[in-house]
Amino acid sequence: MARGRNGTYDSEAFLKSFDLLRDMTNLKDAGTMDKTDPQSVQQRIEDYFQICIQNGTRPLVSGFATMLGLRRKELLQVLAGQKNMGFAAEAIDVVQYYYNLLEVSWDYAMNNGGIDRVCGIFLGKNNFGYADQQEVIHVDNRASTPALSMDELAKQIASLPPKELESE
Repeated sequence: MARGRNGTYDSEAFLKSFDLLRDMTNLKDAGTMDKTDPQSVQQRIEDYFQICIQNGTRPLVSGFATMLGLRRKELLQVLAGQKNMGFAAEAIDVVQYYYNLLEVSWDYAMNNGGIDRVCGIFLGKNNFGYADQQEVIHVDNRASTPALSMDELAKQIASLPPKELESE
């Protein structure tokens, strides 16, 4: 069962997941989608969103990919232009538009308490390419030390005790 926000099991969410899977299976069985036809692709995506609305669930990137006949990783490769998986360029534009809507939905949920923060960060990194960034500032301390002239350097070397000049 799915755990709720308070750590207890949420049987309602668990049962909704079965309803969603049932409806997604029914949509898949309803007919094939023509990957070369942008309208066919758009209809399949809108049908998936409608299923999510009817079941009271958020659309997921993995569910979105599944409805397109892809795995999540394949969807991301299509969107990155690395593969086309049989989709026409115009159909990929449609997929990109609706994928952007998924990101907007995720962003909204993150900013309005609609999703657990830890889970949301994980989803953002895995589904939308977000990454933690660290800023590293390099400071060259030598730049603030005045350079010695050749004569000054020779004087400093000459003033060193002989033991320090020996190499080990």
